[in-house]
Amino acid sequence: MTKGKAGRKSVYTKEKGKLIFDEMCRGKTILSILKENPELPARSTVYHWRKNHDDFREMFEEARMVRIEVWADECFAIADDDSNDLITTEKGVIANNAAIRRAELRINLRKFFVERQHPSFAKEKDETTGPVVQIYSVGTDGEPIN
Repeated sequence: MTKGKAGRKSVYTKEKGKLIFDEMCRGKTILSILKENPELPARSTVYHWRKNHDDFREMFEEARMVRIEVWADECFAIADDDSNDLITTEKGVIANNAAIRRAELRINLRKFFVERQHPSFAKEKDETTGPVVQIYSVGTDGEPIN
């Protein structure tokens, strides 16, 4: 007889629920919380807890709303942080396109999940509703870099 892998303990406790709540309110995802806390169960068990424990479901939904605000705040912080936008090379000061694109990726990822987890934040994409803002990098000559 082949034995399966031993699974994580799956008994719900208010302490485990509170730990998940606190970490979600810090902006963490369920996957990252579970990776950092081996005493917690698999993701499917957490979703089972949400379905079957009213107190956990309420905490979970509240934490999701707080996390949306955290992610929105992070978007502003990332956008406002220009500390890595320029680098000095032997050719002079130039745009650090890798850092700029990475910041854009970080913002877009958060925006995607905010819209996914709270659809009222999403707006239909209609070019007639207002101006489109395009972000691009410029070289030392002021010309756009593709």
